[in-house]
Amino acid sequence: MGSGKAQPAYSKVMTEWGYKKISNLKIGDTVYGENGKLHKILGVFPQGKKDIYEITFSDGSKVRSCDEHLWTYQLPQDKSANKFRTNTLNEIMKLNLYKTTNRGDKNWQIFVPLTKPLKMKEIELEIDAYAMGALLGDGDFTSYSITFTNNEYDVVEKLQSALGKQYKLSEKDKNNYIIVNNQLIDDSFKGYNNLLKFQLSQFNLLGVHSNKKFIPKQYLFNSVNNRIKVLQGLIDTDGEVEANNVYFSTTSSQLSRDVQFLVHSLGGTCKITNRQTYYTYKGKKKAGLPSYRLYIKMPSNILIFTSEKHKLKYKKGNTEPCRSMRSIKYIGKEECVCIYIDNPNHLYLTDDMVVTHNTTWAIEKIKSEPHNKFIYITPYLDEIKRLKSATNDYNKMYEPFYEKSSKQNSFHRLLQEGKNICSTHALFRKSNDVTRTALQANNYILILDEVMDVVEELDDFTQDDLDTIFNDGLAYVEDDYLLWKEDKLDYDGRYNDIKYMALNKNLICINGKLLYWNFPVDIFKYFKEVWILTYMFDCQIQRYYYDFHNIEYEYYQVDMGKLIEYDINNDYKKRLELAKLINIYEGNLNLIGEDEYSLCVNWFKRDDGTLQGILKKNLYNWFNNINRGIKAKYRLWTTFKAYRNNLKGKGYTNQFISVNIRATNDYKDTYVLAYCCNRYIKPTIDLFFNKRNIHINQDKYALSEMLQWIWRSRIREGKFINIYIPNKRMRELLIDYLQPKTKMRL
Repeated sequence: MGSGKAQPAYSKVMTEWGYKKISNLKIGDTVYGENGKLHKILGVFPQGKKDIYEITFSDGSKVRSCDEHLWTYQLPQDKSANKFRTNTLNEIMKLNLYKTTNRGDKNWQIFVPLTKPLKMKEIELEIDAYAMGALLGDGDFTSYSITFTNNEYDVVEKLQSALGKQYKLSEKDKNNYIIVNNQLIDDSFKGYNNLLKFQLSQFNLLGVHSNKKFIPKQYLFNSVNNRIKVLQGLIDTDGEVEANNVYFSTTSSQLSRDVQFLVHSLGGTCKITNRQTYYTYKGKKKAGLPSYRLYIKMPSNILIFTSEKHKLKYKKGNTEPCRSMRSIKYIGKEECVCIYIDNPNHLYLTDDMVVTHNTTWAIEKIKSEPHNKFIYITPYLDEIKRLKSATNDYNKMYEPFYEKSSKQNSFHRLLQEGKNICSTHALFRKSNDVTRTALQANNYILILDEVMDVVEELDDFTQDDLDTIFNDGLAYVEDDYLLWKEDKLDYDGRYNDIKYMALNKNLICINGKLLYWNFPVDIFKYFKEVWILTYMFDCQIQRYYYDFHNIEYEYYQVDMGKLIEYDINNDYKKRLELAKLINIYEGNLNLIGEDEYSLCVNWFKRDDGTLQGILKKNLYNWFNNINRGIKAKYRLWTTFKAYRNNLKGKGYTNQFISVNIRATNDYKDTYVLAYCCNRYIKPTIDLFFNKRNIHINQDKYALSEMLQWIWRSRIREGKFINIYIPNKRMRELLIDYLQPKTKMRL
């Protein structure tokens, strides 16, 4: 994670439940990104006191940040190509905010992106959203009866439809209607002769005068459709439309801010102006209520009015709403905070839903070292998009694409051209002699996001296949490597894939019997630097793979945005905090797993179905009785894939994910879990390392794999989970990890 990208500690950031001070946010909280979706905070970094500047935008919005804070923006010439740039505020201040035309007008130059409509959960509403908007506009909540005054027939009809059959708009006099019950109401609303009055009282709106009106929180934080309907009700009653401009007027300061919030949350802009009104009483001029006028610009695909009068005056414009920077002024030194979120575009919403940046250590390293060449390898396609966007204007990264039916051809072409490259584990694993030579010539830095599967057993390659290769004189073993004979290079048959792997020095044969795929270790030697971004490296196969090949490595960590030597105390504290969020089931359902080797692969193989039948009943009991009422989408379970069908059952079958899954965020809302396996390294892979006296810690490996699986759930967002782990060994490994008696490096 990077340093120096910060906002004042009092800056507001948009969260699921409204704005929060950036200083009050913590890891695991979720904030909105510019794509309208919630993103988890992965890091919060106090930055100390920094020079702060206030940026004012064309709609009156204001944001404060340090001069090193990153901003994404467009210049006028970028708009047609929809190109965006990213730069620090310090660099932006070197640009002209506007150019003066021949007529002396200001032609503004720097435009920041607007958010997409925020995706919020739909909440059931007692009063229809359009009806609430219309009543806030032309309704009176202060009289004995709820009244509505409007002279547009189509608006009155729409309000009647929105209120439903429960109510009737009864015309009291011209354009003035009383809203009366059309049906009897039950005794639960005692004290109210009108259900609508009771509902308004629940929102604290009953008896409220026009200058104190507001939009209840349930309507501000609701689905896109409901938020649009509230605005439609308000604009149909108290709004004006001229061409593609929309205006709204009110005497309520709070209502003006609520309308602005809705507009911002839907990707529009809204500027508020106010003026003091006056009236004459008995010949004397007196001050009336302040009047607030809102100037609204919405995306062309969102209409916030429905009335026939407004439709006649509306004319679709040629431009979309935008914010331009109008002024940047120095404020002084203030305490600052930086946040790091998992948004692929590393953007979040701050004051007035203005889009701004967070940062990561890897991105900052690439951007700050344009003199170096980088290869960034990740299991996540979204991470590639994020990296390309973040580094585009600093140290541009290129992604291989299909070229002559192969992405590897594109990868090699980029190496030939000396480009920075970002790609996936799958493609990088295909590295060969051409890759080696090209890497050696370019002096790249490798950043590896998560460890790779560097060693695997070739399950579909049998002992008979190996014997055939030896008997036919196709290959031989030297220093444990399976090598293809030079006089057999013209071989073309069923073992072509083995031939190419052997020529690439990808295969190791142990004791003349076992064949493995082995990522060519010398690839790592052709890099200037290699950085692996992971957790619990000591427990992972790649660590043992390095030990196997006598590759030296050092441990570091990112703290407060800076790379420092690894501190074991940080992991110790994190584990203690994590323990508060995990409830591990203790009860009779665990009796099936008392034996140390229960639920391992061989346990399943040896079972005639009896033990798996008991385990299946336990799973059913865990999900459908102990956790009764929890929807299936919040459940998650696993076992070894070959035995999945033996354990599946009602209420949880479709919520299965593999024991070794890593690259998915699809189950981040689950919180009732079942981990029905006992993990050990395959004996053949254990033998692979034992050959050179490298001994795998089976418990650490099992714990690491289990934690990776558990991390697919909502625990990753700092939320509580329940988990059933029937095997005693696996359960105690997790308990010991969460309640450490000693500190260990993970």
